[in-house]
Amino acid sequence: MVFLDYLLQFHRTRRVARHVDDNDVVLDFGCYQGEFLKLIENQIQAGFGIDKNISSRSSLNESENSKIRLLKGNVDHIRRLPRDFQPTLIVAIAVLEHLSDCEILSFGTSIREISTQNARLIITMPHPFVDNLIKFLKRLRLLDGMDDDAHHELGIEVVIQLLKKTNWRMIYWKKFQFGLNNEIHFVKSLT
Repeated sequence: MVFLDYLLQFHRTRRVARHVDDNDVVLDFGCYQGEFLKLIENQIQAGFGIDKNISSRSSLNESENSKIRLLKGNVDHIRRLPRDFQPTLIVAIAVLEHLSDCEILSFGTSIREISTQNARLIITMPHPFVDNLIKFLKRLRLLDGMDDDAHHELGIEVVIQLLKKTNWRMIYWKKFQFGLNNEIHFVKSLT
């Protein structure tokens, strides 16, 4: 990652961090190396991060005093989390655009099953146009992009509908970064 990658990641994580409540139990799906969880560690009760790219030498997993644990894995690993881990907040920061429709449905169902009754879900997702911008900035070597070749060209409305099918109700949607990114909040529906 280069400076611009870190800057964009920093902006997205700060944006989501302001919605973390004290003593939340947080699942960060697509956590990379746990940067978001490190940012909010002093504020939360516990945190778990899942990402396919987690280094086996992660300092978070080596620290016995940490409230945070990281797991190398994908959507299928959500159901493998410890039974006593029941998140009140699930975040997916710039990750759902990497999943297929079926994987998003599996994600929505899995987090619903393990989360508390009043759980919240916050996602950020770029506009599909961003893929062209990333390619251009990569050519200029201003951006590395993270797994951008794995982006599915899903519109945000499709993702909202898929999560709605798994009983997550959208309560907030805001565009940011000049309309190139979306922040969407959901709550777990009781039905």
